[in-house]
Amino acid sequence: MERSKLYKILGIIMGAILLIVLLIVIFTLIGGRGVSYSYVERTIKEATEKYYSDHPDLLPSSGQTVTVGADTLAAEGYMDPMDKLVKKTACTGIGKVYSDGLTYYYSSTLDCGETYISKSGIDYLKSFNTLKVDGSGLYEETVAYPIISEE
Repeated sequence: MERSKLYKILGIIMGAILLIVLLIVIFTLIGGRGVSYSYVERTIKEATEKYYSDHPDLLPSSGQTVTVGADTLAAEGYMDPMDKLVKKTACTGIGKVYSDGLTYYYSSTLDCGETYISKSGIDYLKSFNTLKVDGSGLYEETVAYPIISEE
C-alpha cells in the first residue's frame, strides 16, 4: 500500500513537471518574445535619450533635428538589436531629437514595411481631417497645427 501511494504521488509530480515543460515549449514556439510596436518605439526613444546624454556634442542647435539609427544604438549597447525586439518582421528604427532652443524633444520612428509604420500625432490627425483655411478644423502653420473651433 505504501509503495502504490508513493508511485501515485511521484506520477502526479512527474506529470505536472511534464505539463509545465510542454506549455513552455508551446509558448516559445507560438508566442516567442513578441513585443508591441509601441514598446519598440519607446525603447528606441529611451535609447536615443541615453545616447545623446553620453554624446551632448551631437545634440541639435535651435530649430534643428538630428537622428540616430537603431542599429547604431544597438551597436553601442543602448538597446537590443531590432531583430531581437521584433521577431516576425524586419524593421528599421530611428531616434530623433529636435531643439526649439530651450528644450530637446525626443521621439522615435519605426518602419516595419507593410506591417507597421510609426505615425506622429499630427500625421494621425491629418489622416482623418483635411487642413482648413477657414472655419472649424485643423490649420497648418509654420511650427504648429492648431485646431480651431467656432465654439
